Amino acid sequence: RRVHGGRLVQMWFNVDVCGIICASFGWAIVLGADFIICFQTIIPWLGFSSLSVFLIGVFNALVVLTISSHIVAMTTNPGTIPRGDETQQLVEMEEARSEPNATKNFCKRCNIDRPPKAHHCSTCQRCILKMDHHCPWVNNCVGAYNQKHFLLFLFYVGLDSLFCMIVLVCRVISCANPTNGCNSEASEWLYGMCLFFFALIFGLFVSIMMCDQMSCILNNTTGIDMLKEVNPGPKRTSMENLQEVFGGPLSIYWFLPTRLKNPLTDVYSR
Repeated sequence: RRVHGGRLVQMWFNVDVCGIICASFGWAIVLGADFIICFQTIIPWLGFSSLSVFLIGVFNALVVLTISSHIVAMTTNPGTIPRGDETQQLVEMEEARSEPNATKNFCKRCNIDRPPKAHHCSTCQRCILKMDHHCPWVNNCVGAYNQKHFLLFLFYVGLDSLFCMIVLVCRVISCANPTNGCNSEASEWLYGMCLFFFALIFGLFVSIMMCDQMSCILNNTTGIDMLKEVNPGPKRTSMENLQEVFGGPLSIYWFLPTRLKNPLTDVYSR
């Protein structure tokens, strides 16, 4: 976590025991689901048919996108307020584009002025631009620079969960047909039931989180400001708010965990 020459250093990692444990548990769940779906469900059910290869390829592509989105969300500086001359520049830029009655915040712990929508994170020990919340599942704050990747992580976890439930249900229906037959071992059914339970729980969880995130983005606010009932930022169209989060007009890059190319101050100069 460094600021070099007044510019944000992109690579970032929080040494937080709780966050590392939660992130590792998330990886274990995703990789465990990959093993169960591929080697305990699809192959014993369909063998190495063309349909089996297609399903395994699709699911592993989703797993790769899920893990890469998680890695980028975890290792991207979420938008720490620089300590130095650039701090005042950011404050002036944000106040110029905020509502006339927006107030300047002063952080006693960082001993700096911070623009509206910036909040201090006790885990990261810095003030974060557009801080929504600190998420232990990605071991990082969700802020101006990694909200896109956090959203993609939620999105792909949701698709993973949906894929698992559909495949498991289809296999049960297939085995229930006497003409198909089903020579599954007891352990395969146990793994399948556990995976279905986890997929259902995580699918519902990330769906709720995505709805909450999208509500904040479309209303140009953050989770913290919404809880504090702080007035949202300037009225803009939904597409303008989405473009700010995803780093540009709608394109394939919205769905890929690529880092935002904009300099830090560009987030507050539009």
